[in-house]
Formats: sequence, C-alpha cells, structure tokens
Amino acid sequence: MRTIDELQAYKAKALAYETAIRETLDENAHLADGDDCTLVKLNRVLSANAGVGQQEEQLKAEKGTP
Repeated sequence: MRTIDELQAYKAKALAYETAIRETLDENAHLADGDDCTLVKLNRVLSANAGVGQQEEQLKAEKGTP
C-alpha cells in the first residue's frame, strides 16, 4: 500500500509531465494536428483526459497552495 506522501509525489510528477506535454503541443501544434503527425498520440491522450490536471492546478492556485 502506498502512503499519502508517495501518492502525492506521483500526482505532482504526473501534473509536471502533463504541463510539459501541453506546452510542447502548444509550441508545436503543427506536429499534432493530423493522423500521421509526430505528436498526435500525445494530443489524443491529453484530449481524452482533458482538464483533469488543469482542474487540480486551478484549485491549488485558488487556495494558494504550491
């Protein structure tokens, strides 16, 4: 069984990965806009889970927690 601290650390890593992927997709949208594009898999997985991490970050920002 994982501890709360371990789970929070995994969640923080996942949010960091999501942020980096979203920034990369924003900067390179032309590589993720079609079926045969380089970044299309990343675009699809984030689209399927749209907003999951972003909602958490927004809540933290509203509460003022790091």
